[in-house]
Amino acid sequence: MKPFVLRFWESEFKDVLVPIRTPAGQRAYSEQNVDTVREIKRLLYDEGLTIEGAKKRLSQAQGRVVHGNVVPSPVVGPAPASPTDSRIACTSVAAAAESGRPGLAPNIEAATQAETLRNALRNALRDVRSELLSIRDLLGG
Repeated sequence: MKPFVLRFWESEFKDVLVPIRTPAGQRAYSEQNVDTVREIKRLLYDEGLTIEGAKKRLSQAQGRVVHGNVVPSPVVGPAPASPTDSRIACTSVAAAAESGRPGLAPNIEAATQAETLRNALRNALRDVRSELLSIRDLLGG
């Protein structure tokens, strides 16, 4: 997972994805945050939901309904006493995969495959669009 994606998700899912800051100011993700990132990724990439749809689904999964001005409470627990606390999973999801933690490496591999497929489909659509524009021009449109 790219750091800029995590930062964007933090801004969009600020009620459920709150990283812990180390004394050096770096982001550290609790085990619960890593699980939340996995769920957000699954909702956005596998199920194809929009960010708003993913927010609703996360709220429903937590047994909370978001209506009007009601703001959902964060799911993250209290910050650890030190950066070495056992709840700190890593400073990034990619680092967790490199550390050999089970379950993360296959997700990284799947994300890489999904990105490759997404790029191939995007290129194919670009080619189809170009051909359609050429046909339109030939027809005098």
